[in-house]
Amino acid sequence: MKHLFLLLLLSSTQFLFSQNYQAYKRAQIFNSRVETDSINLFNRSTEVAQLAEYPGGENELQAKLKRQMQYPQMEFDNHLTGTVMIRALIDSMGTVVDVKTINQTSKGLEREALRLVKNLVFVPAFTVADKPVSSYFVVPVKFELLDTGVVYSTCEEMPKLKLNMSDENRMKYFENLISSRCNEGEKKNNHLVVSCIVEPSGKLTNYKIEKTVCEEVDAEGLEKLKKLELTIGKQQGKPVRAKYTFIVPIK
Repeated sequence: MKHLFLLLLLSSTQFLFSQNYQAYKRAQIFNSRVETDSINLFNRSTEVAQLAEYPGGENELQAKLKRQMQYPQMEFDNHLTGTVMIRALIDSMGTVVDVKTINQTSKGLEREALRLVKNLVFVPAFTVADKPVSSYFVVPVKFELLDTGVVYSTCEEMPKLKLNMSDENRMKYFENLISSRCNEGEKKNNHLVVSCIVEPSGKLTNYKIEKTVCEEVDAEGLEKLKKLELTIGKQQGKPVRAKYTFIVPIK
């Protein structure tokens, strides 16, 4: 009787261990699928007929990223390039609700890549029943630089002033930009001409007075011009260092 009891106890223990182990394995497999599945996160039995996609396809996606990209200054200064792979979680509305880097580059490139992908909107994945579902989508964000030593005096897309006004009002704005006046006999020119370099990050550097008026006008003009913002220059769709020249009429 004692031996029979021990045999039953051993069999019960083995059965419980087997059941727990199988449950553990199933949990591991499920978690692995949730981590890597790019089709449907929440319903394992759903059949997906159409994966998530970006409107216009891959070419339009990359063009959008290039248009919105602000090259990190430190990476630009150190000529750092690379491709950051971003895994985006897209909900059933096509909105990016979570992003994660899946490779390592530099912190600056990764931060900018995450920012870019967060702002994208996709066409969501659809089931065979034409129902939208959540899914993963991997986005490669490519950071490339042309010759960073080159400053373009002309490029395909030149920098422009970020002044939301008509050409006529912009002209009046510059005519009234500077209030300082030159002392008698000091005025050298009727226009203050200042050049600068617009970096791919959008930062303005290397200000230089190309045509002086007088000391007071030059000082005030330079101070006010440094507060203005410009769009970045682009060549072959990529951010480049571009020269921009301000011409300010002086009454």
